Amino acid sequence: MNLVDDSIGDLQGCLLVFLADEDDVTSHDGRVYRSHPERGQSFAPLTLRYCQRMSSIFSSIIAGELPAAFVHTDESSVAFLSINPLNPGHTLVVPRQEIEDWLDCPPELRAHLMSVAARIGSAINDEWNPEKVGLMIVGMEVPHLHIHLVPIWSEGDLNFSNAAPAVDLTDLELTASRIRRHLGPASE
Repeated sequence: MNLVDDSIGDLQGCLLVFLADEDDVTSHDGRVYRSHPERGQSFAPLTLRYCQRMSSIFSSIIAGELPAAFVHTDESSVAFLSINPLNPGHTLVVPRQEIEDWLDCPPELRAHLMSVAARIGSAINDEWNPEKVGLMIVGMEVPHLHIHLVPIWSEGDLNFSNAAPAVDLTDLELTASRIRRHLGPASE
């Protein structure tokens, strides 16, 4: 919903959009004003607000609205298998909080995510015995911070063009159980 409002109000979590044209005036305080002669005003503050937050697909998964094969959950993060895995065991570590860029992630949460990633990476290593467990933070397709953990035998194993187009949820659950077996009850 777009609203023209005289004050900013509570905009936490809202995207502010200003549509300016040559008739708009910017005041000394940075507010943008637009002429509204039909309302008998010469200029009125212009703030367009779009406050219906669009949650990411990961938020829908975390909320239980979409299925996933979870290997870890806690109060601030989750980890589940990728639906387009690069290799079996490809896991995503995701904060519950919607943060788009890892650089915007609070340091304590970032440290926690890396700790979770290390624990799950060890489980992946124990189960598949790869050359390495690759770790990537990319974030180009889903605007929600996530850490990829992938068992790899070569650098080519990290090429997203080689990702499986889709995997059956039953197969993902079997793979998730292989990882959870190495994590123990604290991760569920």
